[in-house]
Amino acid sequence: MSLIDNVLSLEAQANQVVEAAKAEAKRLEADTEKRIADVRAEVAAGVERRVAAFRADAEARIARELKAEEEEFRAAGEKLGRIPADKTGAQVKAVAARLAAGANTGA
Repeated sequence: MSLIDNVLSLEAQANQVVEAAKAEAKRLEADTEKRIADVRAEVAAGVERRVAAFRADAEARIARELKAEEEEFRAAGEKLGRIPADKTGAQVKAVAARLAAGANTGA
């Protein structure tokens, strides 16, 4: 084999090595992109799970608080309903009299 043939053979081998390296780099890049996409999806799913858990907890807490407030409101309404009408009428008249007296004194 002549020197030129050896050089051409080496050049062909070098081109094959370069092409194989390029193919391996493309494969590694595609694999890395897939891994990145998988990690992003996993992180997004984790965030969604945490948001859903927080939302469920908040909704349950709000429902409990609302129920307690409604019960308190109902109890206060019952308490007010047990006050005799003549007592509430007397209290209204007393407040009106005080307001009228204050208006007459310029206070």
